[in-house]
Formats: sequence, structure tokens, C-alpha cells
Amino acid sequence: MDERYLLLLIFGPLWIVSIIIIAIVHLVRKSKSVPSTDESYFDGTLLSYIGWSILGFFVTVLTLGICFPWALCMVYGWKINHTVINGHRLKFTGNLLEVQ
Repeated sequence: MDERYLLLLIFGPLWIVSIIIIAIVHLVRKSKSVPSTDESYFDGTLLSYIGWSILGFFVTVLTLGICFPWALCMVYGWKINHTVINGHRLKFTGNLLEVQ
């Protein structure tokens, strides 16, 4: 059997399973009730956080550290934009020049 077909046979079902899992997670999130206005919560996911952190790491490494402030703003912005306190969503308005 050709190697390409073997890889497709092995990894093909994994793509289907991951698409089904993503669809189920989307439906579950969509069906959750909206929290009351005085609740505080974080609506980001661990997988998303890991993805943004890895992206920030690669941007920093590929640019030899030059874009580290941008990567830091990207990750901080993701964390803050997914946080709700007392029913009010926080908004990250920082930029590269304000990072300390």
C-alpha cells in the first residue's frame, strides 16, 4: 500500500472526529443560558489560550525577540477580552508602546 494512503487511513478519521467534537462543543456553548448581569466569569478556553501562547512564542522566536511586545499584547488582550466582571466585559486597549 502506498504511504500516502496509509497516512490518509490513519489520520483521516482523526480529522472527522475533531470536526465532530468542535461541532458538539459549539452546540453546547450556544445552548448555555446567558449569566445574570452581576456574575463574573471567564469565557476563554484552555485550548485557545495554549494556541495564542504558542503563536506568541513562535512570533517572538522567528523575529529574534523584536516582536515580543506585540506577542505579549496579543496574549494579554486575549485574556482580558474574555473576562467579564459584574456583567461587564473587559476590553484591552493597550498597545506596544505601553507594555512595561
